[in-house]
Amino acid sequence: VCNANFGETGWVGINENSIVNDRIVASVSKMNEYYLKNSDLDHRRYTMCHEIGHGFGLPHTDENPYNSNLGNCLDYTDDPDQNLHPGEVNFNKLRNMYLTNTERRVEKRYVRGNEEEEIEEERIIITRTLEYRG
Repeated sequence: VCNANFGETGWVGINENSIVNDRIVASVSKMNEYYLKNSDLDHRRYTMCHEIGHGFGLPHTDENPYNSNLGNCLDYTDDPDQNLHPGEVNFNKLRNMYLTNTERRVEKRYVRGNEEEEIEEERIIITRTLEYRG
């Protein structure tokens, strides 16, 4: 993530992903101070969340800034204070993109000296790290 005055580019924020073999291997989110320098905190937070979301491979949830807000930062808006964070739709998309397997296992641990206790855990196994399947 970086911010600088990139000039009159037409973009407030932009994300550049490097993709190799269908995997995001690098991502840079840029905030353009040319447009953001006089913006309030909510506009800056919205832009940052929006561009980092693209860094994970998330698409826009809506591209019309004039309709009702969807309550997530991948929604275009002219009223960012209602779209400052990722929404459930964004988290669901990330789960579908990155999490491919869940495994249950029983693990033995030593507790209180030599006594053994069985601990059942659910572990999420990421088998396709940073692979965009959208």
